Amino acid sequence: RRGAARREMLEAATELLDSDRPGDSNQALMELGATVCTPRAPRCGICPLANGCRGLASGAPERYPRLAARKKPQRQKRVAIVVRRGSRVLLFRRPDDSELLAGIWEVPWARSGGAPPEERLSESYGGVWTFGGRVGSVRHSITHRALEVEVFLGSVDDGAGLGEGAEAGWFTPEEIEGLASSSLVAKILSAASVAVEPAGP
Repeated sequence: RRGAARREMLEAATELLDSDRPGDSNQALMELGATVCTPRAPRCGICPLANGCRGLASGAPERYPRLAARKKPQRQKRVAIVVRRGSRVLLFRRPDDSELLAGIWEVPWARSGGAPPEERLSESYGGVWTFGGRVGSVRHSITHRALEVEVFLGSVDDGAGLGEGAEAGWFTPEEIEGLASSSLVAKILSAASVAVEPAGP
């Protein structure tokens, strides 16, 4: 899950990914895990990846992967800001070395509490952020995190440039459907009245 092994897995996943239809690739991997490569009684006989599976070769595929003890859910409050220019919405791509959801496109967000969210957004993404009206809130669970996200409309002055290394883009709802993004993005955009079908988990 970390370090060299994680980088190796990311490289292998990138080779398997259909860049024209990343959402379909993600869905196929999730279906494989849900219906074939299950934690108990995996259906190795019909698995399309059986020939290269080290778990199967070991004779005890149920022993893999070795998982750490499940953590108790951590409640986290966040603030997300939906920035629009015409029909396009601003999204950022998470770095490839992110511990969680590497390479996924997301709405800019900041943790609640402490410094004002405008400052936190500037630290994370660059630019100068201005919050408008609150349009709703969404809940989302991922791994051991239970997220409560307040959704705002707003704007960004990126005249000085966005943060170094931050990959950003302005996308129409139709373009967002083809991006590797999470269902949380679809929930946030729906709260802001931007209809998008999630392309990934």
